[in-house]
Order: sequence, then structure tokens, then C-alpha cells
Amino acid sequence: MFVTAPDTRFPEAPAVLGRPCPLEVATHDGRIVYAVEDAGGGLFWPIVLSWGQPVGSPLWRALTVAENRRRVPPSVAAAFRLRMGRLHLLMYRSLRKPTVARTFLGCHSERETYVARIRPRGALEPILLVDG
Repeated sequence: MFVTAPDTRFPEAPAVLGRPCPLEVATHDGRIVYAVEDAGGGLFWPIVLSWGQPVGSPLWRALTVAENRRRVPPSVAAAFRLRMGRLHLLMYRSLRKPTVARTFLGCHSERETYVARIRPRGALEPILLVDG
């Protein structure tokens, strides 16, 4: 099994979190231990498990989330783009209920959670949609 998550050492981490935060992904007694500590109000830090062989290094990118043409802080909502080989995923999570649709990677949504596969020509194929 292959585990990947955004790493606090990647260049976007301070912009995503507003400050560095401890992240630990490890195995202990045959179990996966995933721990993130945050002293703030909210945090979205996705994890992806793959049972196949990894194809190249996973590449995580933090995306800008906006509401009413203004950037939303990561304690309110966060979005990531993940590339693993030919698989490209969009992952968005709202930590507070939006009053209007938010935008991320050209998508406008009032949903609490939005996970989609990004097709080669840029079209989004929703995988998981959760209403708040």
C-alpha cells in the first residue's frame, strides 16, 4: 500500500496553513498513524491511500479558494490538486458553511466537500459530493 498526503515541507505549506504545523504519517503495530496538530480553528489535510504501485512521486498543490472575489483563509476552506502518475484529483473541503458559492480551480460550489478526477482536457468528473 502507498500513502500520500501534503507534506509540511512542500513550498505551499505556510500559505495553506498560515503557519507550519506538525504532520506525521507512519505505521505502528500494523496500523497507519496519521496525525496533524493545529491550534487554530480548522484544518483540511487530505490523505490518499493507493493499493497499486506508485507511478512517480505524488505532486500536491494548494489551490486558492475564493468567496465574493476574495481569498478565503485555510481555516475556512481549503482545496488541493494531486497528481499521481496519470491520475489527477481535485479535493476541496469547507470548514464553515458558505453563504455564497465558493470558487476553486474554476469550479463554483456551495458544497461542504467536493472531490473530482481531473480529465486530460481539464473537465472535472465528480467522485464525492457532500452537501453541508
